[in-house]
Amino acid sequence: MTREFRNVGYELSDEQQVLAILRLLPKQIWGHMKLVLTHNEKIKTFDNAVSHLKLEAGRREFECAQQVTLVAHANQHTPHKSKNWHKPTNA
Repeated sequence: MTREFRNVGYELSDEQQVLAILRLLPKQIWGHMKLVLTHNEKIKTFDNAVSHLKLEAGRREFECAQQVTLVAHANQHTPHKSKNWHKPTNA
C-alpha cells in the first residue's frame, strides 16, 4: 500500500504507515496485538511495526506447534501396568 502511494508521488509519514498496517490486520486474530502496537510509544516506524508483527507471528506459530505436539503425546498414552499391590495371597 505504501509503495502505491509512493508511485503516485504521495509520501506517508511514519505514523501514517504504522496506522495503515494496523488497520489492515484482522481484528479477530490480531485484536490484542493491534492494541499493544497502537499504545506502544517505541513503535514509531513502519519497520518497527513489521518486526514486532513478525516476532508475534513466530511466537504464535511456535505456540501452535507446541499444542500439536502435546496432543500427539497425549494420544500415544501407554496403559499403566498395575503392580497388583492388593492381590490376595493363598495361604
